[in-house]
Amino acid sequence: MNKLKILLVEDDAESGEALMEALRDRGYNVELAADGEEGWEKCTQEKFDLLLLDIMLPKLDGIGLCRRLRHKGYTMPIIMLTARKTITDKVLGLDAGADDYMTKPIDLLELFARLRVWERRIFEFTPPPIAHVPVEKPASTIMKWGRLKLNTTTREVTYQQKQVPITRKEFEVLELLIASGRNILTRNAILERLWDQDDPPTEYAVKAHILSIRNKLMAVGAPPDFIETVRGIGYRLRPYTGIN
Repeated sequence: MNKLKILLVEDDAESGEALMEALRDRGYNVELAADGEEGWEKCTQEKFDLLLLDIMLPKLDGIGLCRRLRHKGYTMPIIMLTARKTITDKVLGLDAGADDYMTKPIDLLELFARLRVWERRIFEFTPPPIAHVPVEKPASTIMKWGRLKLNTTTREVTYQQKQVPITRKEFEVLELLIASGRNILTRNAILERLWDQDDPPTEYAVKAHILSIRNKLMAVGAPPDFIETVRGIGYRLRPYTGIN
């Protein structure tokens, strides 16, 4: 299997060197940046398959760097590393565009397992394009629920014709909710459909993504209960009344 080229952005020199050495021992190509601005410079100069990004960084913190990368169109997976355990910090990371998070101290076996998942997604499930062979662009498919529209080709989301900045996983959650209509989706069902079952996260990941999506939709005018919580069961979209 191909190995990921990883950028590790960590300001603690001892921790950064130790983690970089452990990753290199597993065959990964790893570079280290000591602050957010250095991480940004390296991303503009080289192509990385994945970022391991500490939240607490000098000059430019991890949240700010993540937002800047997504705003500039960088799509590589980002795993946030945080010593904090509050739901707010984790939601902030996901809301900024991160794909996953890990709490420090980092469990190396868990980290290696997550990296193997990303290797399979990047190298096995996304075959490289054949050189010099034109690829016909598929027709866009629009999914709608009231004033919400999802373009499954461009992965753009709008509500009342206003752009909704959204991560890849958040898009998949919304896509699944629309496809399910008024059927209730349990958290386990969402995990089984959208996460790799070799290394699934906890149900907390679903809660965090739903909260982040709600906040983004509310910011462009959607009602707070656009995604309904069916207590003790799961989630579904509220009925379309011509208002929502």
